[in-house]
Amino acid sequence: MDSIPSTTFIYALIDPRDQTIRYIGKSNDPQFRLIRHIRSRRIGKTIKNSWIISLISQGLLPVLQTIEEVPVEHWEERERYWIQYYREQGSPLTNGTDGGDGVHGRKRTPEERQRISASLMGNKRPLGTHASEQTRAKHSEDSRRTWANSTPEQRAERGRKISAAKMGHEVSIATRQKFAAALRGRKIPLEVLATRPKRRQHRCKEVRGQNGQACQLRLFD
Repeated sequence: MDSIPSTTFIYALIDPRDQTIRYIGKSNDPQFRLIRHIRSRRIGKTIKNSWIISLISQGLLPVLQTIEEVPVEHWEERERYWIQYYREQGSPLTNGTDGGDGVHGRKRTPEERQRISASLMGNKRPLGTHASEQTRAKHSEDSRRTWANSTPEQRAERGRKISAAKMGHEVSIATRQKFAAALRGRKIPLEVLATRPKRRQHRCKEVRGQNGQACQLRLFD
């Protein structure tokens, strides 16, 4: 049985474009919490989610930095302290509260509900609908432009970050078929191939099993 940790961590999410601190949070596992931030970026219309979406649209991800390891019983006051500290330093934090209140099970005050309602006022796009063809075309063009202007090293790094963010996410068969159809016949640039690990060469040898049936045995050099 796993023991309950006696300490936890206060962490910051940093914008890689200008190195500004944009979010302060608490987690027993900051790296895993970062992945959850990325995966849940489209759940709820918040400043933090909009910021993460803007980074990913440019092939970037938030930079994680652990600020302090604190006793579990004191994390609320330490989170409030760091949020207040960085706000006083002029950091454009995306935190929706002053900290120390957690997320799960917290009831919003009437003032918070009014503020959220006012921020969503005029949003005529109902939940569950898809973006228009024009919007999707614009996003595709932005992605192609970003990819075309990237170096092979930046493309490889972007792929590693996206893979880390999606680790453990199960892709449906229909989605895999769409990916395969989109990539069919696509030529991979030589500079991208050069960054990939070289496959091992193999040769085949015909062997016979106990029943006398022939089969091919792959032998790697």
